Amino acid sequence: MKGLKILLVFLGLFGLSGCLATKSLSVITENGEKVWFTMDVSEKDYSLRYQEDVLQIESDRGVELQGVLLSMEGFKEIVHRFEEEFELEEKMEPFVHRFYQDGNTSLFFFELVPDSLGMVMSGEQGLLETQEVFSRLKIGEE
Repeated sequence: MKGLKILLVFLGLFGLSGCLATKSLSVITENGEKVWFTMDVSEKDYSLRYQEDVLQIESDRGVELQGVLLSMEGFKEIVHRFEEEFELEEKMEPFVHRFYQDGNTSLFFFELVPDSLGMVMSGEQGLLETQEVFSRLKIGEE
């Protein structure tokens, strides 16, 4: 994972209304890294696992989202793929936030437009807990 500076985080701190069952996306970044995500939208309680440079967001039904370290360009590509896949009327980039930075490494998450697919966020407390989890990781070290 050399040269990859930004950790993409799709926080599993949200739920979707029952209009969808499962969505999968696969993206090849400009660094040649394959990034894939599988989302089971019927669960609302998730946990985070970071192992071997892979972030997994899990529920009691298994892995819901999975990602790897990638650059900002790769991150934007993922965001645009989600916009297309879910046919969002509003662009998601204004809802992208950076809430952890250590040298050249940043931790990003995004929130979807609340009206889109009935998605909701768990709020500030969930973000603080997630930030605490990742602040204990040695993010960006090779």
